[in-house]
Amino acid sequence: MENTNNKTIYGAPEFMFALTDLCGLLLEASDDALLAIDSSYRVVLFSDSAERLLQKTRGAVLGKSLFHLLPEVAADGELGALGAALRGERPHGSRLLQQGRRKFSWRAFPMTDKFGSTHGALCILRDASGAGGHEERIAALEQAVLERDVLLGSRARLAEIIIDASKDLILVVDKSLRFSAVNKALQEYCGRTAAQLAGQSLLGCFPALAGSPLLDHIGAAFEGKAAALVAVPCILNDGYCDIQVTPLDYSGHIYGALVLAHSLRPAAH
Repeated sequence: MENTNNKTIYGAPEFMFALTDLCGLLLEASDDALLAIDSSYRVVLFSDSAERLLQKTRGAVLGKSLFHLLPEVAADGELGALGAALRGERPHGSRLLQQGRRKFSWRAFPMTDKFGSTHGALCILRDASGAGGHEERIAALEQAVLERDVLLGSRARLAEIIIDASKDLILVVDKSLRFSAVNKALQEYCGRTAAQLAGQSLLGCFPALAGSPLLDHIGAAFEGKAAALVAVPCILNDGYCDIQVTPLDYSGHIYGALVLAHSLRPAAH
């Protein structure tokens, strides 16, 4: 037996003859309701558990449209999830299906041949009606996690765009004062790319910082102390700037110091 999505071999070559019997045993033993459809949404497989859960006989269902069995699947969101499986996409989590007073959690997986072509979908259903909302909460949590990941990814990308569009000099250093991240303005000022600056010493780019109070404030950031400095002449050779130093914290661990130099002004004469 082969999973064509990741090319995992589930049986030895001499065991291949028994796979049909094994699939039958798995279908009979599964507590989950299993049904499969072809690319035309016709039911081509209906397990014993599916008969019990959906209260339909196999003979009455096989070859018939899935929408006659579960008309609720025709709803936009459910149909979209089913269509995704028929396009070869694996589910991100369980979905909830309401049928009268009953609730089912369900997922649809693509059924592919050894060449990777998708010919149908395998649907796995569970009764969520009498679980005290447990399945519903799991499905809602899975959806929330997915939405959070998408949102965090979008926010991270948005933050990158905003930071790179800024004319302020923005950098992150680790405790040893080596660059962890820099924005485009800083790259242009130093005349080096982010890849060239990564891991390099802050003093290598800004030698005038040696012995300055700013280094003390960066050190204090790793003790959780933020600072705002006004009209500091030590980062720019040709002027003054205001500087903010902010500790970067994750789960109580300070992993870096964010330094932002802005409000650039010409040097005093």
